Amino acid sequence: MKKRQKLQILVLSIIVVIVLLLGAGGFFLFKALTAINSITLTPDFTEQELDVNKDYTFSVVTDPEGKKLKAADCIVDNASATFTVSDTEAGKVVLHTSAEGAITISIMKSKVESNYLTYNVVDQTAKAAAEAQAAAEAQAAAEAEAAAQAAAEAEAAAAATVLVMATDNVKIRATPSTDGEVLATCKKGDSFTRYEEVEDGWSKIDYNGTEAYMKSEYLQVTTEEEAEAKEEKKEENAPAAEAPAAADDAAAKKAADEAAAKKAADDAAALVAAQQAAAAAAAASPYVWTYQGVGFTQKEVDLFHSLWDYTGNYDEYVVHHTAGELVSLCQAKGLR
Repeated sequence: MKKRQKLQILVLSIIVVIVLLLGAGGFFLFKALTAINSITLTPDFTEQELDVNKDYTFSVVTDPEGKKLKAADCIVDNASATFTVSDTEAGKVVLHTSAEGAITISIMKSKVESNYLTYNVVDQTAKAAAEAQAAAEAQAAAEAEAAAQAAAEAEAAAAATVLVMATDNVKIRATPSTDGEVLATCKKGDSFTRYEEVEDGWSKIDYNGTEAYMKSEYLQVTTEEEAEAKEEKKEENAPAAEAPAAADDAAAKKAADEAAAKKAADDAAALVAAQQAAAAAAAASPYVWTYQGVGFTQKEVDLFHSLWDYTGNYDEYVVHHTAGELVSLCQAKGLR
């Protein structure tokens, strides 16, 4: 009887041990089959640079799929930023940026760590403003260069204008070519205002208030005195019957030359007056910088510098703002 009881107890003990072993094995098998093998962190946005004080969402994919993230550790290397599991969306984590600079994030669960993601956080408003100012300064520089070039060209044109005299009877043409329309034939000793020497040995002259052309080889530079003396000599040597006509021609020619000289002087005076007026207007204006048609005072420009000079990319930041945004910034600072 006792042997039978002992045998039953032994069999029962063996069954219990087997059940325990099967339970433990099943538990460890279940843990092995359901354990996380990998975690992948993917951004839900395309920006390469993040803005300050903004929220950015990332998707978290686990292998096996569908693992809950509540017990996951959200790791961020910037103490001023926050990186947490989303309370509203499953499989999402949210990064809130703060100060500018580099930032690296990752996820860890059950000692399995995700990939690392690194971003550069930039004040996009300041950057846009810097880029806007850079564009405005570049435009202002281009306009100043164009104005200086125009003034230089006008000065060079005025300096190139000289009085010339024909050394022979020469045809006056409408274009710098021997095929050009013949406007008239001048006489030896006739004088003209020459604007410039052009290609293929031609000179551009003033002929009765119209631009015309003569061969440069038949022209020589002269002076008003020499031209008048030549005209007087021609008048003295001309036949008496032709004297009135010659006098009329000389008077008409002189009047035309005087008119041309007066026009050149008036044009030069007008250019100087325009430049002086522009300088006076610039001096009277309270604005030291104009961007997209809007003027900004020195205090406002100093404000922009104080905001963005520290970045080292001031010009790049300004041009990313519209003039309206810059005005709003000045109003917020009490400058408008």
